[in-house]
Amino acid sequence: MYLRFTSRTNADGSVVRYVALAHNRRVAGKIKPDVLMNLGRVDQVDVEGMRRLAASI
Repeated sequence: MYLRFTSRTNADGSVVRYVALAHNRRVAGKIKPDVLMNLGRVDQVDVEGMRRLAASI
């Protein structure tokens, strides 16, 4: 399990980052990322707490 970070740019040029809980799985011999749960915006969640959660699973 790991935290996956994505970002997008708003029309005004500001960047918003999102965090999701994910893991990799093998499908037909290839590794595919699988997002388990979207956790929200980075500025609204405790990222360090989420990292501890991902490490403990």
